[in-house]
Amino acid sequence: MRVEILYDFDFQAFHYYRNGLNEHPSYQFRSSNETVYPLKVIQEWSSITPLYLLSGGLDKICLIESGGNSSLVIEPCSAIFFICEMENNFVFLLEEISKGKSIIDNCGITISQNIFRANSHRSVDELEVHIQFEKEPNGWYITFSKIPPKKKFRVPLSIFLSSYFDFCERMVRFYDHVLPEYKNFSFQYPLFIRAVRDSAIMKAFEIKPQSSYDKFTYYDYQ
Repeated sequence: MRVEILYDFDFQAFHYYRNGLNEHPSYQFRSSNETVYPLKVIQEWSSITPLYLLSGGLDKICLIESGGNSSLVIEPCSAIFFICEMENNFVFLLEEISKGKSIIDNCGITISQNIFRANSHRSVDELEVHIQFEKEPNGWYITFSKIPPKKKFRVPLSIFLSSYFDFCERMVRFYDHVLPEYKNFSFQYPLFIRAVRDSAIMKAFEIKPQSSYDKFTYYDYQ
């Protein structure tokens, strides 16, 4: 099995960086008396929550595994938001493991506002993805599922982590090149780099480079 994590960055987001979100199709920002610039809002908050504004509701994370050719799309979700949220989940996982638990359910990725998809059929949350960690005789597994649970993405945690940290390093290179201004996020940027290079889970699990598993690409498995 091989896991791939892909990021779909829509460059239309730069329109909102330059002109603000006030004319966003959702009309959720139109009533603001001031222009809502995503990068400025992120810099002013000491939280990872506003990182989802980077995408303007356009970006997607796609999880794919070759074993059953299954996939799960998480959107709207910028890569930096996804990585910072995953780090919070890893910290919680380790805390629960220290208590002797073998099933950890209270994890996930949530944006608890409905901004980019006003009047949609979704819940009040913009994004709600449940994450479960479960220990089995052959090792830990991670499961992602939508809320409500329509579809699940379940893979061995070791294989996921191998792909995940490869993805994280690619995202550092991506943001360094495409949006170097993100280094000015005085609160979020250090958390992002720490999550990539010094993640809590690195101290508890052996993480092999993705290339150590095989000499093939994902294409060869299909």
